[in-house]
Amino acid sequence: MQRVRLKDIARAAGVHEATVSAVLSQSSRSGTRVSAETAERIREVARKLKYRPNRHAQIIRRRRSGMIGIVEFGISEIAIMRSFQLAQQLHGEGVEFLASNARWFHESVSKAVYQLIDARVEGIVLVMPNLAIPQEVVRELERQAIPVVAYNGTPYESCPHVRSNVEQAMETMVQHLVGLGYRDLVLLSRWNHRNHQIPEAWMIRERIQGFERAIKQLGGKVLKGGSVP
Repeated sequence: MQRVRLKDIARAAGVHEATVSAVLSQSSRSGTRVSAETAERIREVARKLKYRPNRHAQIIRRRRSGMIGIVEFGISEIAIMRSFQLAQQLHGEGVEFLASNARWFHESVSKAVYQLIDARVEGIVLVMPNLAIPQEVVRELERQAIPVVAYNGTPYESCPHVRSNVEQAMETMVQHLVGLGYRDLVLLSRWNHRNHQIPEAWMIRERIQGFERAIKQLGGKVLKGGSVP
């Protein structure tokens, strides 16, 4: 089936092709004034003809995509949920997005990020990153002036890090358990690294800090345990 073009819509709506372009691209820079009645007729014709815009042509013409890139780093249930929540938020704001996963490729993060750069995204969100970003990728993002934000996961020096307040969450959890009448509480945490001070260990550190602070605030006593292999 042949792709529906702007001139097909113009012919069916009885208007000039430039008028169709101005309405469907929602461009105020074309200088074409279109009445509300004509604009609605054009949109109705486009819907009936099942018109789909050429995204590549739009990007070239506008010199921007209007899209946000999402790079996922995991396949766990919580990682998928984080991506789902982000996608819902972007969609609710009327923002289009493209998603890629660093685990899909042998080249890992590089391939996922370069795919989004090639798609001309205007920003990238790293969802729960847990892999290092090669310096050449970081430099390319800077050269392209594409802003990057990390959403939970490992913090990077080169970009802002938006994350959950794990310490406050743990404190609230302890207060809730004590409120239910429990008195002897145990926190078991699994360290993924021998060095507990590295950036990647922030979540475990904050869990312990929140747990200990809540116990002390409630007048309890914290007994430090040991580590097991």
